[in-house]
Amino acid sequence: MVLHKSMCISSYYKRERQNFIILLVLFFLFPFVSLPIVFRRIYEGKKYALHFLAIFMGLLSVYYFPFGDQYRYLEKLNLYSSLSFGEVFDIESIFIYKNLNLVNVYVFVASKLNLTLEFIRFTLIVSCYLLVFSVYENFVQDKYDLCLNDKWIRFLILYLSVPFFFICFGFRTGMGGCFLIYGISNLINGKRMKAFVGILFSVLCHILFLIYVAFIMLIINRKNKISRKVVFLFSFVVVFASFWILNSIYGKIELLDVLMDQYIYGDWGEEYEWSFFTVKVRVFLGGAALIYMYMIFFLSPKQNVFLWNLLCLNFCLFVFSIPFYTFIERLVAISLPILVLYVIKYKKMLPKYRLNIVLFLLLVSFLSPFYIYRYQYGKARIEEIVFCSLPVVLTNTYDIDYVNDYVDDEGLFIVNKY
Repeated sequence: MVLHKSMCISSYYKRERQNFIILLVLFFLFPFVSLPIVFRRIYEGKKYALHFLAIFMGLLSVYYFPFGDQYRYLEKLNLYSSLSFGEVFDIESIFIYKNLNLVNVYVFVASKLNLTLEFIRFTLIVSCYLLVFSVYENFVQDKYDLCLNDKWIRFLILYLSVPFFFICFGFRTGMGGCFLIYGISNLINGKRMKAFVGILFSVLCHILFLIYVAFIMLIINRKNKISRKVVFLFSFVVVFASFWILNSIYGKIELLDVLMDQYIYGDWGEEYEWSFFTVKVRVFLGGAALIYMYMIFFLSPKQNVFLWNLLCLNFCLFVFSIPFYTFIERLVAISLPILVLYVIKYKKMLPKYRLNIVLFLLLVSFLSPFYIYRYQYGKARIEEIVFCSLPVVLTNTYDIDYVNDYVDDEGLFIVNKY
């Protein structure tokens, strides 16, 4: 009996090793074709499949055409190659808070190593997905009382909440959001050192995350949950008092002035000209999913004091940010994964139809950029991801002269050249 059991175990591990090797070879030759098997292995609870999926998302990011913020990173990559560290990061400049961050330091190092912007994006995307997938492992995969379908639904919700487009577009906000939820999930699980590292790295990505540091310090030792009535009343007050508060503190602290000029005032703040198209873009790029999940959140029983209070404060911040285009754009990308932490942690309280709606809205949020920016992706030759091998995809890059044919001096894509 013992021998038979031992032979069965040996046979099982041999079969698993063969399955892994087959997937590895297929993924190397045709990453896109291997995706159904990768998802199947994730469904079966194979942790190694999460790494395959993270690498695939990195490969997909290689075909992001460098316009907007990415165009500026492309310029920096070329500029930094001839500059010293001190010339790039001027400690005496007020803008040091913006320049001295993890992404810029990485771009500076990459410029000295002759790495491409596409390779930088690949490594950052893979790192972000591995961070989020570690949240899945801590929250879901190790819960043996959950059936495979239950784990699968939670995985898909978490996977689709990763701000893939925002990481590709500007790096810092999306990356910081991934570090933040890594920190929050570890804080909830009592792993304070990992939580501290995650939250610290989110701030090192973008100074915007100092707001969440303040939130966490306010509620970390709070025993009582914030009342819904207080949240809605305070949000109502914020809407009418925000401009008065901002105007009263403007001109007092130089750093705050710089931040407000960047996110609150000007063409990308209160003076932004909203249109039906831009509202639609915001709705499809996470806005609808965020609003629906907040409806679920406020209608559900209060769970976990810390997470409840954090999401209440985040809701007030969201209401405050509505008039400011750049601020709300970033806040949606940050808020979705935090809301998803709540949804996957307390999924058993939610009707199945609600989870299906969340999945659908997150899927729309994930796929919409590929349609909205279809002209840019067309020039990026994204169709190559379907039939090219991993080495071919990984070596894809866009020459600065080729990019300049379709992007103006401000980094805006010239659609009529398509």
